[in-house]
Order: sequence, then C-alpha cells, then structure tokens
Amino acid sequence: MIYKQTGIKYTIDVLIDFIIITASLLIPVINKGYQFNSILISLLIVYLILLPIFLYENFYTKLQDLPKSEIIYNVLKSTLIIFLIANFISSFFKQYFIFDKLSLIYAFVIMSTLLILSKAYLSKFIKNTLVKSGIGVRYIVLIGDSEKSAYVKNYINKLDHRVYKLKHSFIINNENDTEKIIHKFEKALSDPLVNSCIIALNQDQKNSILRAISKCRLNGVDIFLLSDFFDIVDRGHPQSLYNLPIITLTSGKSKDIALMIKRFFDILISILAITILSPLMLLITYLIKLESKGPAIFRQERIGEDGKPFIMYKFRSMYYNSGNNIHKQYVEKFILEQNNNSVYKLKGDNRITRVGKFLRETSLDELPQFFNVLKGDMSMVGPRPAIDYEVDIYKDWHKKRFRVKPGITGLWQVNGRSKVKFNEMVILDIYYIENWSLFLDLKISLKTIPVVIKKEGAY
Repeated sequence: MIYKQTGIKYTIDVLIDFIIITASLLIPVINKGYQFNSILISLLIVYLILLPIFLYENFYTKLQDLPKSEIIYNVLKSTLIIFLIANFISSFFKQYFIFDKLSLIYAFVIMSTLLILSKAYLSKFIKNTLVKSGIGVRYIVLIGDSEKSAYVKNYINKLDHRVYKLKHSFIINNENDTEKIIHKFEKALSDPLVNSCIIALNQDQKNSILRAISKCRLNGVDIFLLSDFFDIVDRGHPQSLYNLPIITLTSGKSKDIALMIKRFFDILISILAITILSPLMLLITYLIKLESKGPAIFRQERIGEDGKPFIMYKFRSMYYNSGNNIHKQYVEKFILEQNNNSVYKLKGDNRITRVGKFLRETSLDELPQFFNVLKGDMSMVGPRPAIDYEVDIYKDWHKKRFRVKPGITGLWQVNGRSKVKFNEMVILDIYYIENWSLFLDLKISLKTIPVVIKKEGAY
C-alpha cells in the first residue's frame, strides 16, 4: 500500500538525478557541434556505467538519511568511479564516445556539486513536503511477544514521529489468549489509516505468523517480519523499514515483464560466459582428467522451480564414484540440529582432489552451471539448488524456496555462504523471493564478485 506512495518519492529522485546527469554531461559539449545521434549514444553509455554504481551505493534508499559528510563522500566516490570508467572508454572508443578528458572533468565537477546539493538538501525538502501531505507516513500495527514488541517499540520511538506512527499494539505471551488477541489484531487491520504491520512473534508461533501474514495481505497492508536472524538480512534494501532488522514481505503481484527481462539477461550472460570462459573450462577439464579418472563434469539431480527435478552440472571436485552417504548424513544433521558451529559444506573431506579443492575455493567448479542457465533450469540469481535427499526432511515452510528458479549466486552466497545456518539460508531465500526485482538481482551480482575473490565461506 505505502509503496505506491513512497514510489512517488523514488520517481522524483530518479527524475532529478536524470536531469542533473544529462545537464552535467551536455554543458561541456553543448557548443562543439556534435550530431544528435552521437550525443545520444554517448549519454546512453554513461547511463549504463552509472546505473549499477548508483544502485550499489544506495542512492535511492538510505543515502539521503546519512550525515552530510558521508553523503559528500559517497557522491564523490561514485562520480569519480564513473569518470575513470568513462575516461577509459574515451581513450579506446573515440568514434562512439564524444566526451574527451577535459569535458569529462568539467562534467565530473558539475555532476558532483549538483548531486551533493540534491541528496543533502533537496531530497530532504521533498521528503518533508510529501510527509506533510500524508504521503509516505506509516501507520503501524504491531503484534508480537512482550520481549520483541518492547524492542520494536523502543526502536520506533527513536524514529521520526511524523513518518512512523504506532497505531495499535498486541502482545501474545500465553497460548490460551492467542485466538482472542489475533481476533482483535484482525479487527485493527480494518482501520483505514493502517498501512503497515510488524510481526514480532517467535518461530514456534508459526501458525499465528502465517495467519497474520494472510490477513495483512487480504487488507492490502505492508508486512514486516522481525527475524531472529536479522543480522544477515540486507538492511539496505529499498523496502526495509528504515534500518529496523526485518524481512519485508510483498504482495507477490505479477512481474511477468520483469521476469521476461530477467530471462533475456540470463540467456545473454550465459552465452557470453560460455564463449569467453570456454578456454578456461577446457583447461579445467584437462587438469581434472589428468589428476584422477572419471568424467570431468559431475552431474547431479537437484530440485528446481516448483519442486521439479533437473540435472545440474559442476566440474567434478571429488574422486570418481566417491558416493554421497557421508554428505547425506552430514546435511541431515546440519538441517535438523541447526548447530551454531556447523557449516553447510563438509570441511576436511578426504574425497576431494587437489584440483577439486582449488576449484571449490575459487568457485570455478560452478562454471558448467552456465549451461543450466542457458537451458532454463537455473537463473543467474536465485536460491541455492537443493539436493533431493535434503528435501525429504524439509519442513513445509522450507519448501517456499522452490517458488522460483535456483541460481548460480544469491543472497545466501553474498551473506556468508557456507557459514550461514540452514534456517537462516531459507529465510534469505524467502526474503529474496518476496522482494525480488531486477535491481536486487543486479545488487546481488555485484556483491558476488568480491565474495568470490575473497573466497568467503568457500570450502
């Protein structure tokens, strides 16, 4: 509900940035007599450079709420990166790019100055104007146990009271009172002002949580689920409730056009990756065959979208015919016990070859999955593909991760990989599914690069 209102602010922010960027780039070249087509192509190149950088730096989410010194730092850092990339392009592709070094320097100075003024002052003015008109104000219903509710109330009290207003609060501590309190909670959702709900119940109150979510959706109320695993949730996501550690659940409305775009990029990127990386994949194949007998490609049945099985490809990192009993027992224990000291991947596995150990640490064993993406079994970004014997011990809520295609990378991989406990991993998957967007995919893809380079959580 409120996203339709706050979408107005995001639209205004994007429009202002578009005007600033276009003006900053055109002013230095306005009198140089370039043809319109050349100017348009050059502007498009710059837009393609800056879009992922602006998204990665949270230009349309939390940047405006930072201190002015941090706003200045982030704007200067972002525009400097854009300038360096654009300068590189101008050196090698002069026939397509009209901006020379001097005009880029002028554009950098103008763009940085105007963006700082916009983010530090104009954006706050727009936000305050919209809030005075009632746009973007959250009227909140809270339902939870006493401890979590007290935490949430304390947090809300520290926020801007013009924007965050707690209308109703319901505490469930005794199972005997649950039905009565839930009934009052459902009645409160019919309040025409209410547009947001924070659910702060315990995991063992699953039925109450699911019922509250269902009622919120029926009433068009935005849902915020306080997670026991809030430390791993991406707080920079545009649909987070300020910086409160929560998982945001959306209405799940149709996103057919965006999904078509996602599939287009899956096909494009997988074809490019297979083409560019084919020499490396041939070398890896040779090294695997050189060290141990057996096929270089490991094929394993995984569970994909809607619970349908498919064959996933990886470079073989273990000795041939090692069997899966050891891993099966370990995974069952990992899922059922939720031990704080356990990790998803089995450490010190003597079935892994020397080449396989290197491939796993560098994630090169995943390269054949580009063929899965090309076939349509997987996507570039999505939940981790599940193994059939782990699905046998899934709880019902775990199976929600099958609502989308599994991915080569995902929130799990960029938030700790193997260090994340199983329930936390599933919560990240559900968070991704509920909040999916092309921008979120782009953000996860960008975050994957440093994670792979640093070998975080790789075994």
